[in-house]
Amino acid sequence: MRAVFQRDAVQGFPVVIEDLFAARTQLSQVAMLSGEPIALFFELPVRDEQQVDLLQFRLESGGGDGDGADSAERTWRVMVSFHFEHLGVMHAAIHLSGDAVAATWWAEQPATVQFLEGHLETLEQRLQDMGLRVASLTCAEGRPPEPEGNVPGTSWQGVIHERA
Repeated sequence: MRAVFQRDAVQGFPVVIEDLFAARTQLSQVAMLSGEPIALFFELPVRDEQQVDLLQFRLESGGGDGDGADSAERTWRVMVSFHFEHLGVMHAAIHLSGDAVAATWWAEQPATVQFLEGHLETLEQRLQDMGLRVASLTCAEGRPPEPEGNVPGTSWQGVIHERA
């Protein structure tokens, strides 16, 4: 695999910029074609006036769980995490199966939880306007529970376990 390095003008650290991204994309495409469950991790930078924040995503797919026509239906789970200065740390778990969607939001600041709860009805209406059937929309204070099988002290947010 050929890697091209470029100097980061701010930090001076080498940054891999080419074939590694293409290889990851190809591996993801092969996994999707095989029908095996996949998990993709990525970050999306967003600019808020002078500040740049990162939205962290984990996207998982799986096949259907039942018999008959619905068994071939792919299900999706999206975990999103971000920290906006005015909202604090937030997380969301979104599940999509066919036309049914369910989402749980977690916020570490009580005021943000109240804000979210005050807008769930609007979110539900907009999802329904898009043709989705809303199974549930909930908010909670704190952080999402650790996925089963995770090493204690780690979470779905990171790809690398720092203590390993």
